[in-house]
Amino acid sequence: MKSRTGRALMLLVVAGASGWPAGHAAAQGGVWKLGSDVFDASATSFATNCIGTAGPFTVSASGMVAGFFGNDYGQQAFSHSAVFPECTTAGTGFGYVVLNGVGTSVVTIEMECKGHTFHECCAFCAYAADGVADLTADLGLLIDGVPAGAVQTVYYTWSAFSFHIREHEAGAEDPANIRGALLLNGVDVTGGVLNVAEGTTPPNISLLQALRDQTGSFDVPAPGPVSVGTNCHADSHVMDPGEPLNCFSGPGWRDNGTASYFIRITLSLDAPPPPPLPPPPTGPGMEVEFSLDIGSDAELSDPAATGNEVFDPGDMYVWLGPPLPPGGLNGVRDDATVVAPGQHHPDPAPGTLPAPACSGAPGVGFFDLDGSDSLDTDLTLIIPRGALADPIPYFASQTIFGDDFLFLSFDDDGPGNYGVCDIPTSTPATSVHWYGRTGVRDEVMGVDTVTAMAPRLVRYAYPFLSEAELHISLAPNPDLLDPEDDDCDALDIVQAAGQNPFWYFSADHEAAGGMNPGHIYMAAPATPSGRVVAVNGVTHLGLRDGTDLRDFEFVWKKDPGRPGTQLYLAVLFAVAPDDPATPLDESGGLDPRMVYASFMTGVSFPEFQMPFADPVDGIAAWWRNLDSRLPGACPIDYTGDGQVDFADYLEFLNLYNAQDPRADLNGDGLVDFLDYLQFLNYYAGPCP
Repeated sequence: MKSRTGRALMLLVVAGASGWPAGHAAAQGGVWKLGSDVFDASATSFATNCIGTAGPFTVSASGMVAGFFGNDYGQQAFSHSAVFPECTTAGTGFGYVVLNGVGTSVVTIEMECKGHTFHECCAFCAYAADGVADLTADLGLLIDGVPAGAVQTVYYTWSAFSFHIREHEAGAEDPANIRGALLLNGVDVTGGVLNVAEGTTPPNISLLQALRDQTGSFDVPAPGPVSVGTNCHADSHVMDPGEPLNCFSGPGWRDNGTASYFIRITLSLDAPPPPPLPPPPTGPGMEVEFSLDIGSDAELSDPAATGNEVFDPGDMYVWLGPPLPPGGLNGVRDDATVVAPGQHHPDPAPGTLPAPACSGAPGVGFFDLDGSDSLDTDLTLIIPRGALADPIPYFASQTIFGDDFLFLSFDDDGPGNYGVCDIPTSTPATSVHWYGRTGVRDEVMGVDTVTAMAPRLVRYAYPFLSEAELHISLAPNPDLLDPEDDDCDALDIVQAAGQNPFWYFSADHEAAGGMNPGHIYMAAPATPSGRVVAVNGVTHLGLRDGTDLRDFEFVWKKDPGRPGTQLYLAVLFAVAPDDPATPLDESGGLDPRMVYASFMTGVSFPEFQMPFADPVDGIAAWWRNLDSRLPGACPIDYTGDGQVDFADYLEFLNLYNAQDPRADLNGDGLVDFLDYLQFLNYYAGPCP
């Protein structure tokens, strides 16, 4: 059989089958095996600004490769053009297909084409960037080991997504287009509903269109064939809007665009394929827990005290909480339960002292929480004291999620310690960003990852929360490069704040409270110190002694060194930049801008193929995307439970009465009656 391109199809040969429903002729023990393949992809990139030009580059690829980036088989076409460092402009085109499950009765295929463009404006100069990807794939499957003509049942589950970002500054200078299909036995099962053409959506609106967890089955006489394929196109472009005044928003002003079409399909010969993870948790929704870095504007140790110092840097607080009272208040996770008396200053209680920020040198007896993750599982009963010989396979948990959807915060200051006044209120991050500004909502960023790659690529990144959106007591946002800057340090997303019984945390080397900053501890109230070591940074993660482990997150992750689709317990983490005032290297020789992963077997490896622009501060995972601008995550789903109901209406009224920016549904910078009308439109219209 020939494909449209005239070359042989990929043949996945099935030797027998097991577990068939009654009434179907079937043998036992079937597995998928790989025959030949067809894969055609091209990726083009281009970037230019006042510094120079890169590209256009076009990369083509064909043919599947065994062991591709930790997958059973796969292939990609990847093109990247960038002009940097002063005024970075970049374009990326990317297309790939991967296949997992060879040698088993269940296979999973992922396919994507993506164009991404980026500009960071630091000068008055024209710029342009293009990212284009085209992909055609046709994968054939045959059934072997059963009598010819015997009717076999194939069960399938598939999801398809199209991501679309364009942020016009002046007219329509940033076009993006998406076309795609999931071809199952030659039929486009998506019906073309995920395609996006320039001009069909309002400007400056990000779209996530999704068809999730579509299931079904069909009968096919052996030996088949069964075919799975796609033809998709994605292109993204950013250009100078012709309005240099846009650059007055300060260093780090960004222009970017993304167009992506993504497919995942699982086919099973035994029974309906199970989801890769259990269904989403049920309950009241989601809460963000966070801590602040020492020296933040609203933290008790701010040296330029203005009366708004209310947060303890050792505690975890709940987002969207009511204003904290003068003098401060302990959080839902209180460091007094895990740090010895006299070691957990500063603390919002009479007689306690703030940390001596800007005093010349860090003092002793202080504690700054660096990382946090609250779970329903006691990992000290599962993780041995020594390094694991093999990863821990998946077990039932409602609080550990995959690493598909991550949330990050970034350092708001430099690598020096708070004693020398290298703090958020006085020193911006190494790339001169001031995070949390209202215009970009980047105190907490959402990151959707390419699940098929190891290390992973960022499929889609979006601003999630400004400082004032994270908590009203963090207002005002530092929009004018002023000292009203707060740094989200530890980050966690939970179903119900403070309810998970097992609290895991790490300490900052600047104020460790007697702890090793390279370890992950678990709160243990029955022990003399109130804590036990759950993960040893040297033994389990392979870190150098003296490394400062920043935030971390326990996740389910596929081991790229093992075949199949089995998920294992892993920990994601970041490290601190090297503090020049100490003899140790707190980075341990790693890149503070990278997120790392470990199965606690004594080694760690990069989670992503490329580092981020700044040192990573906070890491959290959730089971889905949370961009409030996306129809896939309705902007009035304030409880985050995937439904819009009376609880969301009550939460909107609370935000509306508090003049909270999250109630600004029409994006005009005001919270007024027009937003109330917009809420009613959403409630009656597109939201579930």
